Amino acid sequence: MLIGITKSKIEGYTDENLFTEEVVIPLFERLANFAGYDKNGPVKIEFWGKDKRLEAKNGIDVMFGYKDHFDATKHIGIQCKIENISLGSNASLTNSIETIKNQIDKAYKYAFTSTLTSKEPTRINGFYLITSKSISPEAREFYRELGFVNIEFLDSDNLIYLINRLFPENQIK
Repeated sequence: MLIGITKSKIEGYTDENLFTEEVVIPLFERLANFAGYDKNGPVKIEFWGKDKRLEAKNGIDVMFGYKDHFDATKHIGIQCKIENISLGSNASLTNSIETIKNQIDKAYKYAFTSTLTSKEPTRINGFYLITSKSISPEAREFYRELGFVNIEFLDSDNLIYLINRLFPENQIK
């Protein structure tokens, strides 16, 4: 649960799976409940999966789907990291420019059958690169310039802002 979590706790994660399960998934579940009510009912979380066996195939740590306000089905892929993301040569192998680029590329190419629709296989409409640390402005610009559509970045500062907004009982300083 995100109640009582601090920025130092978010930045202190050393296990990517734990960060995803304790921070990212609860945050997106709360976001869905917070923003998802309209005449069509709540946003429907399609499926969650933190399964490294599939990540090599699809470049996605977590995936979810929802119906937007116009009843269109949207699917979002999320890649979670626990290190700083930069263009510097000191990036770790799992956070290297090429590794993340390949993960994003795989995510957009991966076709799957949605549980929200009974249609043909589909692909994601958007992608979030989330880290417990920071993402440099140069890295953000680099990934945008690659031509990936609807890519968003969340770092520890963004996560704290969203947690404070969506979990007012938390009041992180």
